[in-house]
Amino acid sequence: MLCDLVKLVTRLFEQVNSQGIKPLCMLLVGAVLGDQTWWHAASISYAEPNNTVGQFAESEPVPFLACSSSANSAPWAELFCHVGERCLLSDNVVQGRYHDPSATVGETQCWTKHAPPPCFPPFTDVPNLGCLLLRATPIMSWHDARLVCRSYGGDLVVPKDYNALAAYFLPFGPKDMWVGVYKEKWVDGSPVTNWGAGEPDGGTQYCARMLKLSGRYQICDAGCSLVYGFLCQLR
Repeated sequence: MLCDLVKLVTRLFEQVNSQGIKPLCMLLVGAVLGDQTWWHAASISYAEPNNTVGQFAESEPVPFLACSSSANSAPWAELFCHVGERCLLSDNVVQGRYHDPSATVGETQCWTKHAPPPCFPPFTDVPNLGCLLLRATPIMSWHDARLVCRSYGGDLVVPKDYNALAAYFLPFGPKDMWVGVYKEKWVDGSPVTNWGAGEPDGGTQYCARMLKLSGRYQICDAGCSLVYGFLCQLR
């Protein structure tokens, strides 16, 4: 049974590597044997491993699972990479991170014991709201704002905690901000239940913004071609 499991997992990772499929974000090594460790995905530039201390490469080709097991068995190993069937282990402390499509240096997929931060730049972790990116300028239409958010890997904000969202906007003054509402629904398909008084007021105002009324930010509909700042969110 254990041998069959090893073969299955090995084939899985070989298929992932050969087809260029986006790798898993976390890997649990040693669960079957009881000595389990979570390893986190880390895209490393080719130049980085050469600057580490304690690195070694297996001279004989080894499958991915054998490489991960070797890393799990080496108490000093903080990072491992499986490159061209070579197993690279290092004591270099690298925080988990994902592939950067804008990188000018080639990258290889590695695994580290150190979890990535909850948000990556330029997003900021906000309690009860997740990873946010506020753009007060330049102002733009709702659809253009959504394209910008998507270019960062996110979308216009859809809050799980509406009160937290309303409170988040307060320090920014009386500025209208686009949020992820289109045709009276959040962009994730859920209904809007926190409209401002008298909203939505019908017509062709399909988009929505957060508007400060009576000292509190509320959701109000607006024509999508109007221009405001906006709030992006990673989901």
